Amino acid sequence: MSIIGSIQNITGKTVTILCHETALCSGCLNQDCKRKERFITVENTRELPLALGQRVRVKASPSLLVKQISGAFVPPVCSFIAGFITLRRVFPQAGEALAAFCGLVGLFAAAFCVYRFRLRFPAQDDHYTIDRT
Repeated sequence: MSIIGSIQNITGKTVTILCHETALCSGCLNQDCKRKERFITVENTRELPLALGQRVRVKASPSLLVKQISGAFVPPVCSFIAGFITLRRVFPQAGEALAAFCGLVGLFAAAFCVYRFRLRFPAQDDHYTIDRT
């Protein structure tokens, strides 16, 4: 994930960036951006020479992306598999279609739970790096 924005404030290594709205923003669940009126705070760990008003690209760290992907996809997929296998074990006479339906119900229920959990407890440990555009 990357965000393009302009630098609004520089305090030591801490940089405040105003994110520019993109087409991807409409479907994004990044509550940090929305809660702070599209302002995000990033540490300039690479000590790039930056100036106020400069356009920069902010990228999420690979570890953050792995955590987000695993948190969003692993529970629904596991719920699908569990629902499919559980129905087949509890009701051996049930057909494949019913087991797949039960798996899909588990998938959507887990996806909804992940969504609601993410809204209630937004990630606090987001790590971003700054690149020039």
